Amino acid sequence: LRTNPNSRFAHMRLAIEYARLGRTEEALAERERAGHLAASRKLGTALGRAFAADGDFERAEWQLRQVLEAHPGSRFAKESLERVQAWRAKLAEERAG
Repeated sequence: LRTNPNSRFAHMRLAIEYARLGRTEEALAERERAGHLAASRKLGTALGRAFAADGDFERAEWQLRQVLEAHPGSRFAKESLERVQAWRAKLAEERAG
């Protein structure tokens, strides 16, 4: 970003890193700056997985659904969404029992 502050790719990578660190507000701001890359198959899915890794399953599902809306045939995003939903269900089951 120092050499090219308008790089959408750099903003998206930064969004992923912020999400991994649990810095949601910064992640969402960088996601916004990334423009169309926010729903890209690879980077958009990576962002969803980063939210999930931090335990933010609701935002992870939302992000992955954005990717699938833009790319309905994305196997990576679909599998990632299925995993997030399984993690979420497992945690809910553990908390209930």
